[in-house]
Amino acid sequence: MKLLSKVLLLFVLLNFSHLANARIIFEPYVSIASTKTLKPNRAKGTESETISERKEGGLKAGIKLGSFFSLYGAVGQSKQTTTTTQSQIVDQFGQIDFEKDLDTRTSGKETKLLETQNKAKVGLDINPSFWIFIVRTTVGVAATQRLVKAYEEDVLLKNINPEPTYKPFAGAGLGVRLGPKMFALAQYNFNFYMFPKKEPFEREVNISYGISL
Repeated sequence: MKLLSKVLLLFVLLNFSHLANARIIFEPYVSIASTKTLKPNRAKGTESETISERKEGGLKAGIKLGSFFSLYGAVGQSKQTTTTTQSQIVDQFGQIDFEKDLDTRTSGKETKLLETQNKAKVGLDINPSFWIFIVRTTVGVAATQRLVKAYEEDVLLKNINPEPTYKPFAGAGLGVRLGPKMFALAQYNFNFYMFPKKEPFEREVNISYGISL
C-alpha cells in the first residue's frame, strides 16, 4: 500500500509540467454481478444453494495528464443480497431415494444477508487510444465500509459492521469515443480483498460513460 502511494506521488512529480494542460474527466459507472453455488451435505441428505446478487453505482473523477495517463478518485455504493436455502438432495440418475435413508428435516430453511458497501477509490489509469477506440489499464486502492444485516426466514438476527478495509485492485477495459469529449467503456476488474494473498479475489464488470472537460 505504501509502495503504491509512493509510485503515484512520483508519477505526479514527473508529470508536473503537464498540469497546465490537464483535463478533468467525470465518469459515472455501474456494475452488476451474480453468482450461484451448490454445496451438498451427504450426511443429512441436503444441499445448500447460495445465490448472490450485487449492484454498484458511483462517480469517478480524475485529471488527465498528457496523452495516456490520468489520476482519479471515485466514490460509490453497492448493495448485495446473498440467499442460502437448504433443500433435499435429488439423485440426478433417479436411482437413490435420499429422503428414505437420510434425515432431511432441516430442508427448506432460508438464510439471507443484505449488505451495503460504501466505497472510495484512488488510482492510476493508462489510456492509450487508437482511432476511436480506447484501451485502459488501471491500478489503485479501494476503501470499503460494510454494513451487513443477517436474516433467517425474513427475521432480522443481527447487524454486523466490520472495520473498514483498504485493499488494492487492478483492471483492464475497452471503450469507444462517442465524440471529441465523450466516451463509453466496459472494464473488467479484480478486487484483491484478501490482500496480501492473491486468492481469493472478486471479479466484476463495470460499464461507464465519461465526459472530458
